Amino acid sequence: MAMIASAPYNGWGMVGAAPSVKVVSVRAKRPGESGFYFSDVLKGVQVCSKARLAFNIKVISLSLGGQGSLDVGTETLLEDAIDSARLAGVNVVAAAGNHPGPSDWPASYPPVVAVGSSDAVRSRCAFSASGADVDLFAPGCPQDVALHDGRAAWASGTSESTAFVAGALAQLRGLRPELGVDRVEECLRIAAASGGAGPVVDVEASLRAAGAGSALAADAAPPLNPSSAQPVPTVRPSTPWAAEIGAAPEIPVSGTPAPPSTTQQRSDDRRDLAPQLPRPVVRTRHLGGGFLQLTFVHRPAKTWTRIQAYSRHRRRAFPTADPPRLVKSDRVRTRVSGTVSQMSIMYVDPAAKQKASAVLNIRP
Repeated sequence: MAMIASAPYNGWGMVGAAPSVKVVSVRAKRPGESGFYFSDVLKGVQVCSKARLAFNIKVISLSLGGQGSLDVGTETLLEDAIDSARLAGVNVVAAAGNHPGPSDWPASYPPVVAVGSSDAVRSRCAFSASGADVDLFAPGCPQDVALHDGRAAWASGTSESTAFVAGALAQLRGLRPELGVDRVEECLRIAAASGGAGPVVDVEASLRAAGAGSALAADAAPPLNPSSAQPVPTVRPSTPWAAEIGAAPEIPVSGTPAPPSTTQQRSDDRRDLAPQLPRPVVRTRHLGGGFLQLTFVHRPAKTWTRIQAYSRHRRRAFPTADPPRLVKSDRVRTRVSGTVSQMSIMYVDPAAKQKASAVLNIRP
């Protein structure tokens, strides 16, 4: 789900709906259980709301379905938790369910954005809920994903569609922070494309509806430097699901800031003209004896290099991150543990407050 929402543009695998969005993972499932109890979902929502300021949480994504009976007390508490989250400025998105008919709980609670699954031609996926309480449909049969061992795969479900919508909402909240919870959801709804499934999310049209159309060109990812990452197997892309769009209506926003003054505009222009840091490029590397040695090419002067290795260990499903190192040299020798699978490398210029990153995939 994290991959679908915000997998970065790093030359490996698929790219998420919002590559710049950070994911805060909250464990809600009990050890040994295959599903989520409603009381667990409640606690998860409460944890997200409590941590919203510390982690700048704008969207709670519930790619899950509750199991067991839902008592009146838990239902009331969960409704209160969702209402409190929205009042605090947090959108709540939930999977409608992998079965025809009405949405599951809590997706069926009206303040929650209930998400169903659509295919490449905007028709409803056969397994998706389709009741009147489904607010939006999004790609869900199939989606590009990556398994925990790094292999590429396909996955289908309303959970996958929910992660996509959550990423799009978070991106809109980041680009237009003055839009509140209701306004940003309205952007998705009024810009949705019509299809056999119903209203299908159209991210480009939603950005234009939110007045953030300029971000489509400004945030276009640059070509990857082939020497900054090792070749990886490509994944066949999904069939394009979004049709061409026309101009989407703008949503009026109360309290829109006034145009910047001439002095402010000149300051912004100078900032835009400031030289940008290049992506780190590795010339040579050597891995052995528990150490990784790297040599960088064209490292800008006065910059630091932040290096962090991700290693796999026996009997652990997911990689673990080694402590990061901050060095100021073209040659780096750092200790690594386990079997290194990936390196996160970043140039940092403290004076200019700039960063440029790259991900180096190390093949065994």
